[in-house]
Amino acid sequence: MKVLEEIVKKIIDKANKGTVLYENTTGSNTTITLNDSLSNYDYIEIEFYQSSGIFNTVRIKNNEKTNLSYILNGVVDERNYIQIGFNIIEVINNKINFLKGGYVNFYSNAYRNANFTNETIYIKRVVGYK
Repeated sequence: MKVLEEIVKKIIDKANKGTVLYENTTGSNTTITLNDSLSNYDYIEIEFYQSSGIFNTVRIKNNEKTNLSYILNGVVDERNYIQIGFNIIEVINNKINFLKGGYVNFYSNAYRNANFTNETIYIKRVVGYK
């Protein structure tokens, strides 16, 4: 009986950990090819970071789009600011495509600016779950 319990525990642990489909220590902000088709998984979890160090995760299913987003704040030229950034991605079969992105900065002196490209978000890891 103990052997059966250990086997069941290993199966549950493996299911909870998922299958790593992509991993890159520096990350990528271009099209990513995964190790397996997403049609074999219920959903994937994407770990991403913004180049200033903000880290986040998002879950998505095959053939869907989602938004990788962050909020960054700090001080530049003695002005407080908040930056809100995003990248829209789509997940199709074994590919993750970056579609478009941007960011906007809001400063304490009411100045603001925006950029309609955002190449500062990098995907580091993708895990599939069944």
